[in-house]
Amino acid sequence: MRSRLLVMVAVFVGLLALAGCGSDDDSGSDSGTGGSADSSDIVAEAQENVDTYFANTSVGPQDTTGPEAVSGQKVVFIDAGTATPSGSAGASAFEEGSEIMGWDGTVFDGEFTPSVQQEGIRQAISQQADGIILYGVDCPVVKAALEEARDADLKIVGVSSQDCNDGGETGQQLFDAQIEYPPAPGGDEDLTGFSIWGAYGAAQADWVIAETDGQAKVILFQILDFAVTAELAQGFKDRLAECSECEIVETVDLGVKDFGPQMQDIAEQALLRNPDANALDGAYADPMELGIAAAIVSSGRVADLAVVAGTDNTNKLELAREDKGLNAGFVQTIKWDIWGGMDQLNRLFAGEDPAVTGESVTMFDQEHNLPPSGPFIPEADYEGVFENIWAGQG
Repeated sequence: MRSRLLVMVAVFVGLLALAGCGSDDDSGSDSGTGGSADSSDIVAEAQENVDTYFANTSVGPQDTTGPEAVSGQKVVFIDAGTATPSGSAGASAFEEGSEIMGWDGTVFDGEFTPSVQQEGIRQAISQQADGIILYGVDCPVVKAALEEARDADLKIVGVSSQDCNDGGETGQQLFDAQIEYPPAPGGDEDLTGFSIWGAYGAAQADWVIAETDGQAKVILFQILDFAVTAELAQGFKDRLAECSECEIVETVDLGVKDFGPQMQDIAEQALLRNPDANALDGAYADPMELGIAAAIVSSGRVADLAVVAGTDNTNKLELAREDKGLNAGFVQTIKWDIWGGMDQLNRLFAGEDPAVTGESVTMFDQEHNLPPSGPFIPEADYEGVFENIWAGQG
């Protein structure tokens, strides 16, 4: 593994918040020294978990039966923002699935702006849609419009979105369903579409702990604009805290407003401030592609840092294939998530309960699950499972 060749690992964990480095607010250093677990024990446990994450590519949807597609339904897909690679991939997956399902599907670009996202929900109501899928749109920031949608009897499904009662929130549940996922290693309960992101963060921390032999000095990039990416960062921090000789040397807060040319400069400055860091987590694909990976390359520290970041799109994996500032990450197969959300909505249309159809926590690195070209494709035939269900053959 990379750390055993380099004896160092860099984790840059992306927490992107509205107040962030390169914005009006200062980034902060984090004294996140780990907990009391014996170093050899935590490293062995982390490595065992990572091996499980690598193997999970063969694990398909747990529920392989369900109702045939309820065709003719009018469904609006409210995308948090289609300008990023992940947003565009989600919209494309929805359009493909809608054609298979026989739905009248429409994509609405939320432009990363809650007021615009609320307008999309209200347009769905005025168009007498049957259902809404929210992708990366959190309930608390569009609550008023969602309450109107419920009053209008629209079915609501969240994908990579926080419900109003998720994550310690005390509000009312407004989603009719989210994707349900199998448990992560060590867990005994299924995960929801919100809590899966905490498991992704813990998986990235496991990889860092194993790669650095429990000696991680991490630069953490934190994204708080979205509840799921905030949960991703928290999952990473909570797991890393169990490593007694690991620490977060700096937390850098970024917001959507930093998704541009300034991203590389922000990352370069963080690297300059932390010459002793050996690990870096860029959170997920978008910030990596928008400048963090380029900053690692320009700093000349590709060989010194073990870099982790999630999701599965082609451009991000190219960074790992070409050793351009990325070594590993969790795999969130966006199409699986979107089709899982569509399957949940179809079950609601058919009067059935939601099912566990989401993917297990899966990871790649430069030696595992990294295809020679293109996006990551799970060994499990999740597309075939959904297509059979929707064709009435499940």
